[in-house]
Amino acid sequence: MITFQNVSKTYPNGVVGVRDVSLTINRGEFIVLIGLSGAGKSTLLRTINRLTETTEGVVLVDGESVTGASSRDVRRIRGTIGMIFQSFNLVGVSTVQRNVIVGRLAHMPAWKGSLGLFSKADYALVDDALSRVGLSDKLFSRADQLSGGQQQRVAIARALVQQPSVLLADEPVASLDPVSTDRVLADVRAISQQLGITVITSLHSVALARKWATRVIGMRDGGVVFDGLPEEATDARLAEIYGDEYAALKSEDAS
Repeated sequence: MITFQNVSKTYPNGVVGVRDVSLTINRGEFIVLIGLSGAGKSTLLRTINRLTETTEGVVLVDGESVTGASSRDVRRIRGTIGMIFQSFNLVGVSTVQRNVIVGRLAHMPAWKGSLGLFSKADYALVDDALSRVGLSDKLFSRADQLSGGQQQRVAIARALVQQPSVLLADEPVASLDPVSTDRVLADVRAISQQLGITVITSLHSVALARKWATRVIGMRDGGVVFDGLPEEATDARLAEIYGDEYAALKSEDAS
């Protein structure tokens, strides 16, 4: 589904974001990237839809090179890759419906999108996506009237109307309370299972990674230092990923 072949990213100031990563991610997996801040999680995630350009190596999605794609092909590929951010990126004064339906823009000519010429089928996809995240009753509510957890679920619905084969989520629950966090991750996991969507998300919490992932990938200093099942992410292995920071991280998860 997704293949990284010797992928590296070095920024102009010399900072290494990703260092020689080679991975294969299978269709329908729920991958959680873990590691300290600056370990390379977000950088690796963003190479998949080329929000970050690689310095070396190749990223393939469904056998097609993202790194070597033309601008037109990148736009097409991005249309099949949904993305959820830590900040919800919603227009607060717009309705939930309007925020969600913009996910269809990648699948229509720019002139149609600028005029808001969405079809009945597009609106039906909005209704289905909101139903999957339990927000059908919020269709005409303003986005800024919703709680943080609800806003993130709107962002998930917006990604879903793209009808993606891949869903990327960059620290999607970092600003949410524990109850909202579990609801958002439960929704994403259910969507992955029901629709066969491959999910790759970065999370700060080891406990959440163990709870929700089908596969955990640990990063340190830009490289992959762990790749296995959640139950294989033992304290000893996690200490290798986080080093001296792991004791503090365990205390934070326990609280």
